[in-house]
Formats: sequence, C-alpha cells, structure tokens
Amino acid sequence: MALARDQEIWEDVRIPSTCYMCTNACSILVRRVNGVVVKIEGDPNSPQNVGKLCAKGNAAIMGLYSPHRLTVPLRRTNPAKGPGVDPGWEEISWEEALEAVAERLRKIHREDPRKLMISTFDTRGGFRYIGESFLAAFGSPNATLGSSGYFCGNNLHVMGWLNHGTFCLEPDIDHCRYLILIGCQFGAGSNFHTMSLGARFAEARRRGMKLVVVDPVCTPIASKANEWIPIRPGTDGALALGMLNVLLNELGIYDAEFLREHTNAAYLVGPDGRYVRHPESGKPLVWDFASPKEYDAPDVADPALLGAFEIDGVTYKPGFQLLKEHVAQYPPEKVAEITTVPAEVIRRIAREYGAAAGIGSTIVLDGVEFPWRPACVDWYRGPNAHKHGMSQGIAIQLLNTVIGAVDVPGGHLGISGSGPGWSPEAGPDGLLVPSTGVAGGLFQPYPLRKVKRPTAYEATDLFPLACYSAPMIPWTLRDPARFGLDYELEMLIVARTNPLMSTVNPGWLAEAYARIPFIVAFANVMEATSELADIVFPDTHFLERMDFFPLGIFALVQNATHWYWGLRQPVSEPPAGVRPWVQVLFDLADRIGILPDCYRVLNTKLALKEPYLLDPEQKYGFEEIGDRWCKSKIGPDRGLEWFKRHGVHKVPKDVRHIYQTPFLKARIPLYHEFFIQAGEDVRRVTGELGLAGWETEDYEPLPHWRPCPAYEAVAAAGPGAGPATGPVTGPVAQARPRPGGERDGGRERNSDSRIGDFDLFLINYKAPYHNLTSTYDNAWLDDLTDSYPDTRTVLINTATAKRKGLREGDAVIVESTNGRQARAVARVVETVHPETAAVMSIQGHWIKGQPTAKGKGVHWNSLLEWGFDRIDKVSAAQDACVRVRIVRDGGA
Repeated sequence: MALARDQEIWEDVRIPSTCYMCTNACSILVRRVNGVVVKIEGDPNSPQNVGKLCAKGNAAIMGLYSPHRLTVPLRRTNPAKGPGVDPGWEEISWEEALEAVAERLRKIHREDPRKLMISTFDTRGGFRYIGESFLAAFGSPNATLGSSGYFCGNNLHVMGWLNHGTFCLEPDIDHCRYLILIGCQFGAGSNFHTMSLGARFAEARRRGMKLVVVDPVCTPIASKANEWIPIRPGTDGALALGMLNVLLNELGIYDAEFLREHTNAAYLVGPDGRYVRHPESGKPLVWDFASPKEYDAPDVADPALLGAFEIDGVTYKPGFQLLKEHVAQYPPEKVAEITTVPAEVIRRIAREYGAAAGIGSTIVLDGVEFPWRPACVDWYRGPNAHKHGMSQGIAIQLLNTVIGAVDVPGGHLGISGSGPGWSPEAGPDGLLVPSTGVAGGLFQPYPLRKVKRPTAYEATDLFPLACYSAPMIPWTLRDPARFGLDYELEMLIVARTNPLMSTVNPGWLAEAYARIPFIVAFANVMEATSELADIVFPDTHFLERMDFFPLGIFALVQNATHWYWGLRQPVSEPPAGVRPWVQVLFDLADRIGILPDCYRVLNTKLALKEPYLLDPEQKYGFEEIGDRWCKSKIGPDRGLEWFKRHGVHKVPKDVRHIYQTPFLKARIPLYHEFFIQAGEDVRRVTGELGLAGWETEDYEPLPHWRPCPAYEAVAAAGPGAGPATGPVTGPVAQARPRPGGERDGGRERNSDSRIGDFDLFLINYKAPYHNLTSTYDNAWLDDLTDSYPDTRTVLINTATAKRKGLREGDAVIVESTNGRQARAVARVVETVHPETAAVMSIQGHWIKGQPTAKGKGVHWNSLLEWGFDRIDKVSAAQDACVRVRIVRDGGA
C-alpha cells in the first residue's frame, strides 16, 4: 500500500508502540500518513533500544502489507498431513470456525481438560500474562513454548535461577575489561536489547575492553572481536574446565572472600558427595578455627576453602577443595585434544582472564562502593544445544564464580533479579532462591522440585532441574503410556510458533502431531506447522494488536538507568474480520462457559488490586482489562490512554538493584550437592515407569565434559584421536534410518544413501537480520539476505575444501548420518573451523504460502539426528551435533 504522489495529507502522526520482529521488544515510533504506515523508527525515550532499530524492525512494514497475509478462516479437506501435503483448504466464516472449535473444546472440558495443549512462543505478547489464564481456567497443564526449549537457553536459564535469581543474563560491558563470549552473539544478534548494545560495545572497546569469542564460526560479533578462537563443536565445557584448572591449580587465582561469603565453597563434603550436617539443625557445616560449625553461625570468621578435616573418624573436604582436585583432570594438553584449541592458547586466555579480574579491587558507583571484577564469560545457544549440555553450562558459570564476577560491576549480571520490593532470598542450606515475583509460574531448579509421574506432555516432572522440556513432546505423543501419561491429547492450538521448521526432522515431527485428532492454528501468513491444522484462523500482524507490558513485568536491560514498562498498540487496522488470537481465546472462553474463571485467574496472575479487580459476573473488553492492569500496577494516572500517548513509563533504578550480590544473604552454588538427590529421584521414578536406560550420570555436584553422540566416534579413539589443529580421525558415525516419513521438507529422501566418511560437523548460525522462522518471507529482509554471499551457501574451511577437491561456488550435496540430503553451494572461507561446515539458520522453506522464502538455502533441522538418546536428560536440550559428508553434486 502506498500514498499517491499528489494525495492530500490529512494525517501525519507518530505512534509509540513496541516491535515484535524478535523477542527484544524494542520501543518504536510508527509514522502513519493518511492511515498508511510509512516508516518505523526507534523510540529515543526508551532505555531498551535508545532510539535505535535494526533491519528487522524497519522491515516490519513489509509484513504488515504482505500480499501473502491470511484474511479468512480456513478448513482442511484433505485428511492426509505432512510436510508438503496439500491441505485442500476451503474458506469458512468466522462463526462456523469458532463454533467448530468451541464444540470440541466443550467436549474436552467436560470429559478431560488435560487433553488440550496450547503451543505458542508469544512471550512478548498477550499470551504470557493474559492468554495463559484461558488454559488455567480450562484445567489443562499442557502449555508449551513450541520451538523454544529445544536448543535455546536450556542450561543458561538454569544457571540464571541458581546464581542470579532470574531467567536472563548479560555481561556488564559498561565496566568490563575482559569479555569472553562462548557460542553466543551477545551484542550482534542474540540475547536481548541488541539495539542499545552497539554504542556501548564501541565505547567499551575504546575504553580498552578485550573481546574474545569462542565459536566454530567467525560470527558477526566474532568479526568485531580482538580474538576469535575456533573450537570443535560441543566441547565448550571442556575448555571451561581446562581454564578453571589453569586458574586454580597453575596460577592460584580466585576470589577467596567472595567464595567464603557468597557461595557454598566452604561447605564440608563427605566421601558420599553430600554435605556433613549439624546433627540437630541439619545445616551444612564449615571448618573454622580448628572446629566444625554451622555455615551461618554468628562466630564463623574464616571458614576453610582448602584442606581435609576429620570429624568422628570421617574425612571431609570443602567444596572448593574438591573443585580444585576435580578440574586437575583437565590439563590444557588434554583439553587441546578434545577442543582443538592449542594448550598454549588455553593457558594464555586463562591467565589474561584472571589478571583482568583484578581480584580485591573496588569501584564507587552512585556513592556506593562495590567489588569490581571487570572480567566475565557469557554464553548462550552454542553450549546449550548438546547432550550433556547442563554440565557445560555449570563449567562455564564456574569461570565467573571463582573470580567473584557475579552481579558485581564488570561481571556477569542477572536481569532484574532485584528491584524495588523484591530480591532473591536464602532458601534451604542458605542457597539463593528467586523472588516469587520474578519467578512467576516458571519452572525453577531450586529448591529441588519433586520428581514424579508426568502430568503434562512436556514430561517436565522427569527433569527436576530443567526450565522446560519441549523435546519430549514428539516422544510422549507417540507413546504417552510409556512415560506414565494416562490420557491422549485431543486438540492442539498453535500460535506464533513454527516447530515443524525450527526443531527436529519435519517428517518425523509431523507424524507425531498427526496423532492429535484436531489442530487449530492462528497465523497471519501460512507456515509449515499451520499446514498441519484442521482449522486456521487469520491472526493480526503485531502492528495491528494490543499487548500490555510486552517487555514483561521487569525491564530487560540490567544496567540501564531506569526500570521501564511499555505498550504495544495497534497502529493500523487489520484486514476486515481479522482478530488478535488472544482475544479469540477469550471469545472461545465465553462460548464454552469458562470466562468467569479466566477473570478469577487474571486477578491473581496480574496481581490486580482494588478497585481494579475483575468481577467474574461482568464482561470486559480487552482494552478495559489492560487499563485496569496498567492502573493497578503503575498507578491511577498511568492507565491505557496514558501509555497510548507516551509509550514508555520509566522509574529511576537504584544501583544496588543492578549489582545485588553485596546486599544478599543468599549464597550461590559452587558445589551442586543437591544434584545428587535429583539424580536419585530421577532414577527411582524412571525405574518405576520402566524407562530403562534413562541416563543420570550428569546429576553430579561437579561437572565433567562428556562427548555428544555425534562426537563419540572421535572420543572413542582416546586423547590421541587427532592433532589439535587437524581433521577428526577415528571411527566415523554410521548412517542409519530413523522412523518417520519418507518426505522431508517437500523433497524425497534418498533411500539409497550409503555409509561413508561423515567427517564434518554441520552447525547453523544466526544472522542478525532474521528471527526464528518468521522473517524469511519478508521481501526487504530477503533482499538483504541475498546481498551477503555467505547466507545461501554452506561454509567450508579452505583447507577442508582443498582436501575434498572442492572450490568456491561448487554445487555440493550435504548428506547427514540420518540419511537425508540437501543441495547447496560451497562457500570456501577461513572463518569456519576445519572440522565444521556451517549454514545459516532456518532456511529451506517449502510451503506455497511463503513464496519469497521457498526453496532458498539449507534446512539444517532436517539433517539432525533425533533419537531419544539425543536429549540431554538434565537440561532437556535437543542435541544439535550432526555429522555430515559433503561431496560435489554430480547431477548439478
């Protein structure tokens, strides 16, 4: 839609709202002229993005006016389902569609409400706080984040809860001098508030901060680093353990004061791995001035971190002593063989990191003196997306813990762990427990959750330390009784998530979803998962919808100067009849008779106060609910109309809420003693369920590095399997068939695939101008993607390409050990690890409803192995290590 050149201007306004092209939820100003959106800019009034906006945000206009928008409800006529299968859509009226869904919901609600599941990644929209009330009122435990939770922050978020009392983490680059990023692109396209980071990163670099990036691929942030360290995929935990060994055993660098006062490092541990406890209070003991004492006794002055002490004839050691002994198993020479990072580099990086920490130094901010630890490590998807991923996360976290770089200036920060009226508290054994207001309904690892027969299809009851366990859903769908579920799902509602494109093999996943009798999808354009639905409702674009506090209840930028809350408001009318999906849920709630219960849940979930409580006997419009929420949370003068005009409400931050550690009584775990009990509980319950072979070796108080299944062929050959800079040697992975459809992404699977030399790891990487699966059909972003030579190709190292006889621009076939293939073009570069090939994430779309994206690039997810053994049984992450062979395409 465009304005005519000579059209009279009767409207020219800038409307504050919130972007939803990714989860950063940047504040925006939308310019609308004569009813047409013509430009989107960052809102300079918001600390979230300080007036900046990325390519995705600018390109949102193309999604709003996309010719591929869905505008009417659709009903499936073809009962066959699968990737590339034509659903045979027919248009139906809204009333017909709503009543068809409501009829099924009434039956499910009457017979067994558990048989409904809602899958959505609408975490920055209306579902998180308002839509969830529908599922709670309905009585189902089956809410899932869709594609999130397969490869995302499975270990990072657990470390956030345990060490910071919050979900998300970030380095304090404003006061940091040495930053290591492992498997993440903080500041260039991942984590949060990327838009505000560019200038802050530039200032940090001018100030002299050294940036080291550890990643198999030289990502956009690595290209800006002082040093890029290529590493073999899946070995980040080994590197961290090797660095810990250098710090603790070779250099003797650690923050003893921090460890004594703010961790459980001094707690005495017995031969069984458990704390020694006071016989009456049950509290853990420490060794202080030649005698054991309760850890929090008033007269504890200098608890021992090192040594061995005898109590009643049994020898006990502090947790820190055990950590020192434990990491001694990882000398740099051994770690070099595992990671391919040379031993001298491991020692140098550890030494630089320890020196930069400046242990003992202080800094004064806003008149408050703090410990200053200007060195830290940050990580994200890279170390998360692996079997044994939880152990990798713990190992990396310990690099921050031992130098005291946790929630202090220069260190690793939790986002909004403390604030006006909330902060983490000391729980059992003095360990940190998040504030109830921060944690909300999210799963937390401590205090230890009860392990029990699963009640929901994510089977999170079998993962007491995990935040979520979405990779279990395809398995529970196929055989619910195997996992102790005594019911089968009858309906799935899918909105703002596309797991068929962004998780595991599409054909196999589609087979699992086909076991659900009725699927309802909400989408503004047709997506791969929506094509499996029986009814599809057209959803609004984010520029046409209203969402309250899309950044969440708490701000996402930890060291911003203000707390802030915003609004997403419609700036354009949707196509006739198109409605926001959460509002449709409330329509359905009214039709099936649970709307009063939704209001009761909302009163609690939104913490509404008088006079803003919802009366279950009344009916409220969506905006009226939001207005009451705004006034109840912020104040009577900050209702919906105020937010519509001003966009963002800000409150100055107390520096003590940014750097919370010195003011907390709670301790963080250096030694994860409670993991032992968690493992015992899991073994007991999985044994009762007959789940033979459920791995529990990673439920240990100190982390080991263990190889991913795709790496076992290399590791099996032992430490001498290959030189630190050479190719992988030893036994190769074997191609083998897996259950699932013969079609993959609309392409026929090669049924004559032969076992060969699968000598490369294939990884994917994130481009900063794309988000999940939702942006690839955007015409502007498609043009931007085409302008970069790497994006539609497979990256192969120069030496590797030479060994294989491949050249720049060659047509190649990428074949996985799962027997599936993809065609690609070789891009020969120095910026990828020699044992690794790399492709950009979430390409290879196949559906007709996204013609701009269709057929471009490699769909990495189709090449993944997806056996049950590929799920980390602690963090519930899906292992992302895949072995491939790449050969010239003789048929091209």
